Amino acid sequence: MAERKWYTPEEVREIVYDGLISIGTVRNMCLRGDIPCERLGSAIDGEGKPTRRRMLIPASFVKEMQRKAEGNSL
Repeated sequence: MAERKWYTPEEVREIVYDGLISIGTVRNMCLRGDIPCERLGSAIDGEGKPTRRRMLIPASFVKEMQRKAEGNSL
């Protein structure tokens, strides 16, 4: 199985923050730049209707946060 390169904000909420913060908080942290992320999709589709933008968070951030959490639990 190939190593993952990206996680969704929902997955990061569960993996990194153990569900202790809301998904809106994770997304706001992405928008502010506290969490690195790539935003995919366009704000307006071909018919002029708004579309949902997808945020993807690099696996390197998730691994780094897990290492920090393991270091703090010792």
